[in-house]
Amino acid sequence: MNKITLILLLMTSFCFGQTLTLGSGSSITISSNGSLILSGLELDPSENYTISGPNVISRSSIPIEIGGKSSIDRVYEFSAELSDYSGVLSFSYLDDEIYNIVESDLVLEILDTSGDWTSFFPFIEEDDNILSYNFTDLDGFIKVTASDSTSLNIFTETLNGTFRIYPNPSSDMVYIEGNYTQLNAVVYDILGKKVINKSITKSIDIRHLDNGVYILQLSDGVKLTTQRIIKN
Repeated sequence: MNKITLILLLMTSFCFGQTLTLGSGSSITISSNGSLILSGLELDPSENYTISGPNVISRSSIPIEIGGKSSIDRVYEFSAELSDYSGVLSFSYLDDEIYNIVESDLVLEILDTSGDWTSFFPFIEEDDNILSYNFTDLDGFIKVTASDSTSLNIFTETLNGTFRIYPNPSSDMVYIEGNYTQLNAVVYDILGKKVINKSITKSIDIRHLDNGVYILQLSDGVKLTTQRIIKN
């Protein structure tokens, strides 16, 4: 019998060690009032959510290092994408895994199948060492870790050469200067809601946004970069 379905019932949780292996034809269904916990990573979906095999979910203590930037010493990886997840994702960590990072500066880092990392500003429970974020529109992911919010996005590249974003903070317009012809600009608020999605050439009008911190993603169709911007 190669089909195994585990239904996580009302107000229950299911815990595993550092690795969970689902073979071909097997699956785990987490109920909307249940949770799955894998060695410090917890999924609490807003509706019944099924993880199908083949998939190996594992935890590593080897940080992600790209372009001189590094995550903390805790990385969760899925061998197959978890797609269309909606609900709370909680990430536990140990003090010695974050080095000298101030806990209030930690952000969740999510890797999608296109190789792009996206930063999310979580709710932080410093006493319990837990980061949590309620996702409402997460297309899919294959890795989860955390980093210092000053880096925002572990995978950061310039677009066809150097460019700069100014002024930042800004009350009306944000200008982009660099070696490109056209960019697609996507702006997210701190809850992960997409508030701007448009093609631009030189500037982005943010006058309609509330004051606060936003995440700006710029793409030329090949490379993507992320920058924190502040509306004041």
